[in-house]
Amino acid sequence: MVKMSEMPNFQTLLNKISRVSVQLKTKEHLFNQTNFQILSIALLLEEMGEFNLVSYKLQLEDKLSILYSFFPFCFENCSQKEISNHYSFIDNYRLKKELKERDDPLGNMYQNILTKSMKQRKGIVFTPVEVIEYILIHMDFPNSEELTSFGNLIDLACGSGLFLTTAIKRIIRQSKYLQLKPQEIINYIEKTIHGFDIDPLAVFLTKVNIARAILSELEEEYPKDHILELKIFQTNSLERRSKKDTSEVMKLKTSKFDYVVGNPPYIESKRMDSNTKLICRTNFPNAVMGSFDLYNCFIDYGSQLLSKKGKLGYIIPNKFLISRYGKNLRERFLKENIISQIVDLAHQKVFRPAVYPIILILNKKRKYKDQINMVSDVSLDELLRENLDAKKISVDLYTYERTINKTIFFLDNLSLQIVKKVFDVSKINMNDLIRFRWSVSFHRKGLRKLFVSRKPQGKHPMKFIGGKEFGGNREVERYGINWRGYWIDYDREKAKGLRNNFQNLKFFTEEKIFLCQHSLRIRATIDRESYISKDIFLLGHLKEKADKLNVNLELILATLNSKLFSFLYATMYAGTEIMGRYLHYLPMFLHDLPILIPSSEDIIQISNLVNAILSTTDNKNKQKIDNMIDDKIFQIYGCNKEEVEYITEYIGLNLKK
Repeated sequence: MVKMSEMPNFQTLLNKISRVSVQLKTKEHLFNQTNFQILSIALLLEEMGEFNLVSYKLQLEDKLSILYSFFPFCFENCSQKEISNHYSFIDNYRLKKELKERDDPLGNMYQNILTKSMKQRKGIVFTPVEVIEYILIHMDFPNSEELTSFGNLIDLACGSGLFLTTAIKRIIRQSKYLQLKPQEIINYIEKTIHGFDIDPLAVFLTKVNIARAILSELEEEYPKDHILELKIFQTNSLERRSKKDTSEVMKLKTSKFDYVVGNPPYIESKRMDSNTKLICRTNFPNAVMGSFDLYNCFIDYGSQLLSKKGKLGYIIPNKFLISRYGKNLRERFLKENIISQIVDLAHQKVFRPAVYPIILILNKKRKYKDQINMVSDVSLDELLRENLDAKKISVDLYTYERTINKTIFFLDNLSLQIVKKVFDVSKINMNDLIRFRWSVSFHRKGLRKLFVSRKPQGKHPMKFIGGKEFGGNREVERYGINWRGYWIDYDREKAKGLRNNFQNLKFFTEEKIFLCQHSLRIRATIDRESYISKDIFLLGHLKEKADKLNVNLELILATLNSKLFSFLYATMYAGTEIMGRYLHYLPMFLHDLPILIPSSEDIIQISNLVNAILSTTDNKNKQKIDNMIDDKIFQIYGCNKEEVEYITEYIGLNLKK
């Protein structure tokens, strides 16, 4: 994004326009729209003058009349007369000299007037042009054959119109190559390019930016007697039936499109208003499981709008690949075999730190029927400048279909080989043997102090791990507990009275596994001393099936703590990554991990090693036993020397401080 300090004329002019709007007592809900309208007109007039569509020598009133004959939508909030009377100074500014080829000055200024909270509330994240170009190229847009058969394109949340303007520039360049006439090109654009946005200012900016894009490509060849009519509409895309929608918009919402593109808004359900939640749950029931995100509904809707040969290209958070709310869509896309390509941009700082993006491309008419092209760890520069074949790997659909959660993950060839091997030898999942659940949570500020102390007190004092406020989670290590001396009054009746229910005490008094929710590699241990734990640790209890299969906690603990399974989780669930590359270990993903039941002899040997490491206090001896456990896990899963070395190196590089 261009900084406003790099566009002083734009900022100075916008400030002056704003001061006049204040003096004119412009209504609050029209203030920004009016200001951007005036600014846009100033920019368009200058660009039209550059291409000899309007003379610089004319009076402003005459220039505005010519502009109206081309782009009447520019005067939706403010008339030609009002502009001539109150904003005549716009004729004195020259703005083009501050712009570079790919600048979106109006979009940049729109972003700058939005506060951080407004961006979060609206779910707005602006898209780099490199990403847009990549999506359009790999959707084969525009297909030269479609320039005569009208392949429709829509952006369901068009913002300032970057996807649409980039698409239009590609249409015009391809049309020129095919020697189409300017009027034919504009007719094609008007017929095939569509955009929706809930924000009227965004709709206006999109129209202006499309006009600018057409002017920049056609220049003097723009038809002088043509009034540009664009299918860009203000509407809530996700609201299938709205009294506010025109008949044309209502028809478009049920039409089919050959291309659906965009960067849909990212809003977690906890940040949504009740009406938005209701719209999502009513219209997109398959996209709203649990704590869903708004972008998932846009994926669902966009995929439903695709024609028989349709393609979808979105940039979205990588959480889509693993989330519970995305499972139904992943399962449907895998079953229908329409996922063409996924590109990993997670570590390229494309968006704000909390968002790790991917590019998702769907194609309902794929040539290759059994594989998905996965492109990992790509930078913005590489998107357009490099041949990405070296980072591309084709993965069988079955690799993802065999997971309970229908998880989609990025792998290199050797990682894929290892993951396939573990799945091939494992007949069941962790979910068959163990249940992980949450532990003690304090849901309101101040509750912790009513239960937690440095000495035993209350009716039911018990040792408590995770007791220190903001104290981290180092009380649970791999094969050990470092209790820091905190106690909890485990009074369930008292907690219930405060509307903060505690788990059944048996979940803590039974032998169990403690596992850290946030860490680099998996950190877990067995507790046989009835500790209570805060919710930064998960509780793991054996299921009935484990007893029938002669599986004990020692085997599961050894498996989880092994290098192999930390590697497995980190590769399969990289989308759980939080700040600092720590992973979020959640029950639904732990349950999804495959597990092999070894021979009785192997189970006894592993159990003896685990009990030995749990009982030793000698760090050197602990490390020796830990290595022996790792070697045993590698052995029973059939990992060869190359795979062991690769996993060990991966752990050292990625899952250690």
